[in-house]
Amino acid sequence: MTRFISENNIRFGCRVAAVILLLEHVLLQGEPNGDYWTLPGGGVELLEPSETALQREMREELSIEIRIHRLLWIVEQFFADNKQRKHHELALIYLVVPVEPLPLLDRQITAYEGSIPIIFKWFHIEDLPRILYPSFLMSGLKSLPTAAQKVTEQSIALSENTHQDDLETKKGMEEPRIITI
Repeated sequence: MTRFISENNIRFGCRVAAVILLLEHVLLQGEPNGDYWTLPGGGVELLEPSETALQREMREELSIEIRIHRLLWIVEQFFADNKQRKHHELALIYLVVPVEPLPLLDRQITAYEGSIPIIFKWFHIEDLPRILYPSFLMSGLKSLPTAAQKVTEQSIALSENTHQDDLETKKGMEEPRIITI
């Protein structure tokens, strides 16, 4: 099922993600030859509650059941992908606890989304990968908020009217804007 809306080479979508912690490590997902990592999760289907979407994604990708503890962040991102498509993404990031134990910290997990392999790997909170999206997680994972926060990250220029011709990739990224809700 399509999990984003596309118009004029601009994509809008909603994603859910899980913060899964174990002994000062966090579980991240990436591609086998990719150069960046992100939290495990995926797209929300139309008319699917975000908590249900996250439980479905964890079953599909990791074959686990989770208990959702609480919402940590609502993240609004504006970015361009490696195909230069512009994205406007909303992400709901939850702190979760697996119902059953996950593999040991020294073990890498490979799952598949269709025919595309996804790598899941534990990283120590103090030794996160160099490229982690969204970027605020580099500091955010080291000190989880006590109340939900709204975070905005922008790596493309935006104008008041969002026509494609008005969007340009920015050199560098603005500092994330974080608001406690």
